[in-house]
Amino acid sequence: CAAAAAAPAAGGFAMDIADTLSDPLTLLRRFTMTKQPVKLVGDYLVFGRVRFPRAAPTAYRASTKGKPFYPVDALWFLLQKQSLKPGEYLRECTSNQMMPVSRPDQRALLAYLNGTADSSPAIDMTGATIVTAEPVPADEGATSAAAPMELDEPDDLEDAQAREEAAAAVAKAAAEKEREEAAGKAALAALLAGPHAQVAVEADGGADAADGDGGGGGGAEAAAPDGDGKKKKSKNMMGAAKAYIKADRAATAAILKREKTLRDRRAILCAPGVSSFQSVTHILEAFKAQQKALEREEQKARRDRSAAKPPPQPSSSSTSSRPRAGSSSSKAAPPASAPPAGKAPKPVATIVVPAAITSAVNLWNVSQLLREKRWISPVELKQSGAAKPAEIKLEHCFEDGSRARFLVIENANKLSEAEWRNVACVIVQGAAWQFKGWPFKSEADLFTKVLGVHMRTRDETPNQLVKSWNVEKYAFSKEKVNQHDVAVTVSSFWQAVHKSMTVQKPHLLMKPHQLS
Repeated sequence: CAAAAAAPAAGGFAMDIADTLSDPLTLLRRFTMTKQPVKLVGDYLVFGRVRFPRAAPTAYRASTKGKPFYPVDALWFLLQKQSLKPGEYLRECTSNQMMPVSRPDQRALLAYLNGTADSSPAIDMTGATIVTAEPVPADEGATSAAAPMELDEPDDLEDAQAREEAAAAVAKAAAEKEREEAAGKAALAALLAGPHAQVAVEADGGADAADGDGGGGGGAEAAAPDGDGKKKKSKNMMGAAKAYIKADRAATAAILKREKTLRDRRAILCAPGVSSFQSVTHILEAFKAQQKALEREEQKARRDRSAAKPPPQPSSSSTSSRPRAGSSSSKAAPPASAPPAGKAPKPVATIVVPAAITSAVNLWNVSQLLREKRWISPVELKQSGAAKPAEIKLEHCFEDGSRARFLVIENANKLSEAEWRNVACVIVQGAAWQFKGWPFKSEADLFTKVLGVHMRTRDETPNQLVKSWNVEKYAFSKEKVNQHDVAVTVSSFWQAVHKSMTVQKPHLLMKPHQLS
């Protein structure tokens, strides 16, 4: 009874795929699992109401040279002759002009088509050629004399009762799998719809979801009100949805391959019909206000310096240029003027370098690199007896005439909140523990506010973690004959620092009129 009840549902599902996906591999598998006939009519294989050319390529790649895609008639013929010995199967393929399936591929292919395996590494939906299904002509469907596909059974299933039991087991497994996929589909829809829809899914599909993998605890823990309960609920519902996601992967790949992109992120950013961007304008206005405040502070500092200058001393014409005879007093010294008020201290930008000696750039060699455009291995410097400085101070003049003073350090955990505002650049090593204790939520937050730079020699393997960070990446040759490569890297580094400081840290730059 279970087999009889499950077969129509499975057949209806296969017919839906035949009408929508136009995927011969998926259709052949569904028809095989549900014991539905597949007919060879002339040059076409007929699946219910649709048909494919017998030479239509499937998404199953061969393991032979070139890895071609098997045509659908080759897979269909293998199902018919799966009980034959290898030599007999090859002779049948030759006599019927069928492409033989190589022996190494037969076991995995039959397991997938018969439903004992959910997938196969040889399936390539994205690389397969799109084949459009054709509706079966009404006259051909009525007059077709082709025999349905008859699957050869193993010798131990010759008994009729054993055949029925095997068919019932396959149908039961297919029905159970479809129930799991339906429960997973409902759970995924609830997750995508948000928390308000999860209550309805819990009432309607909770029992079915319990039958699937990872979905058994959804109904018991879904009632948790908040906090950890919500996290457990989402986790359980995601576990229930995995069955549908896994089963829908091949179909989704086939659909995506047939889709055409009408709009992408760039098209959406154009925002047709939108006249205002309040979030963007708010950031812009805040930046303008910050710039005006810095200009007012600069003007005030210039006025204070001008007011502190002493007035010019008047010349005295009544004073004799020569002392009188017998006078013991000499020429009176001019009155001492008050010392000019000190200028406002120039801002100092901070560069943070890695502390590890294995890093390509650290306090051992950063002075030679940035001042002399020479790279020396930190290990060689240490072995030669050179001392590592606690910090390095340097000044650099940029191409537009502006200058900046820099303090290079390796320990940023002692910086105050005000000093962090003066950090212009962080040279990263490639490990997240370098930023431990820093006042940033994540690496993305850090490199949004501070310029990140990663330097390595060309013989080093690129760091996989650095690839995901928004940092400037430089590679140079450590050979002495290629020192010009280091000079190019240093020049590019200073250009990136100047560009970043101009946008994010303009108060750290000294313009030419400020240098006098």
